[in-house]
Amino acid sequence: AHAVITDIYRVVRSACKGDTANKALLAEHTALFSAHLEADVGSYEVLLMVYSNSLDLLDSMDRTVFLEQIECIRRTCNPASINLIIETCKSNDQASIKNQDRWVKVILEDAPDIILEAEIRGDDLVLQRKGSFSSGTSPEVSVKSLMCGGEEVLLSYEEEELDLMPQDVRLFFYYMSCLKLFEHLLYGRNEYAHRILRTRKNQFGISYEQLEALIRMDTMPFILRARCCRLVCSLYIDRDPLETISLPKTKLWGPTAASLTPSAEAQERVTQQQSTIALFQELKPLALEIVKNMERIRLHEVSRERFAVGAIHLVSHLVSFGFYHDFSTIPPTFMVSQFKDMA
Repeated sequence: AHAVITDIYRVVRSACKGDTANKALLAEHTALFSAHLEADVGSYEVLLMVYSNSLDLLDSMDRTVFLEQIECIRRTCNPASINLIIETCKSNDQASIKNQDRWVKVILEDAPDIILEAEIRGDDLVLQRKGSFSSGTSPEVSVKSLMCGGEEVLLSYEEEELDLMPQDVRLFFYYMSCLKLFEHLLYGRNEYAHRILRTRKNQFGISYEQLEALIRMDTMPFILRARCCRLVCSLYIDRDPLETISLPKTKLWGPTAASLTPSAEAQERVTQQQSTIALFQELKPLALEIVKNMERIRLHEVSRERFAVGAIHLVSHLVSFGFYHDFSTIPPTFMVSQFKDMA
């Protein structure tokens, strides 16, 4: 039966390819496809195909699809379910704000318990599931212990079927998918997602201090450190407004001009800018040091390459928002030479 259903889904997937009308028809049955995710029969690929390159279809998703995904996650702790949610957050580099907001509500506000607890203990990161998950998943996972066989061994599980993944490895990749989900919920500077994630940063283990600590921690997998680099960019750097806003120039006469004081909101924004700049003082040299150390990457070192790309992404954002405005701290020749060596 499994083989037959898999073949049927293969046919359905072919019918979706390049056919918008078929995608629209199949979009009415996404709840059924979602129910088959646990069986690993190809419904995941069909769902991705239905919603790919179509913002209209993404925005028209029925609420039952969202609720079904939450129940599926609770039953299986399946990274594929999170990855499917990620695919519904944008299309062709355009954010689906409607879906982002719905996921923020359904997951971050109504079901935060499906996000793993992540606690740094010494040079290790310990992942803990909450009681809402099925009893089949490990209650606690040491990420450092997963590195005993080397990162390449860990990476080899990335494309494995769910049933073939050890429980602790599954939990790790589920955690990785959650971090990626946060990044996609923030895509396009979604203020609702930003507000909730910043409010619950300690609960979700994504405070700036924890993310920076993980980036520094050489006992952690490169793929995790790379993901933390990207989340720092989305959650703490690429925020609006970071630039100075010039007020219209006008002339004032009399005692009014002397009595003018900045509004509380303006003062708060200045304070926020100053604290943000101070926050990244240690991050700037760290990002450059990572890039420098990655200048000799071998072709087969996939995980190191991901970390290098994450670090370059981090440097790029810091430069774009003016945090390297003092050129004495980042000589242009240094950056050019390091990126040339990596190329």
